[in-house]
Amino acid sequence: MKQRKFTEENPSPGPSGDEQPGTLGEFGDLDDTSRLPQITSNLSGIEVIEHSAGRATAQWILQVRCDCGRRWFEVEAIDSTMCPRCKRLVYLDIIASKP
Repeated sequence: MKQRKFTEENPSPGPSGDEQPGTLGEFGDLDDTSRLPQITSNLSGIEVIEHSAGRATAQWILQVRCDCGRRWFEVEAIDSTMCPRCKRLVYLDIIASKP
C-alpha cells in the first residue's frame, strides 16, 4: 500500500481563493467534481494521507431458526421454507438487527 504524507509548516496567508468553484474545462463532468470547491492552499496543522482504494462485493446472510431449535442459513430473503430437521413448513419473520 502506497502512502504519502503532506504537511506545510508555513502556509500561505489566509484562505483567500480556497472556495472558488472548479471549472468544467479539463475533466468535464464525468466524475461529478465540478461543483466541489477548488483547494488552493493547505492550512496549518492539516495532514493528508493518501491510500489506494478498492472495491468489494457483499451479501446478506439470514440465520433462520425453527421452533424445533434447528438453525440454518439462507442467502435470499424468502417468505417460507422447509425445516431440514422436522420437515415443517416455516414462515420467516425477519427482525432487524441491533446497530
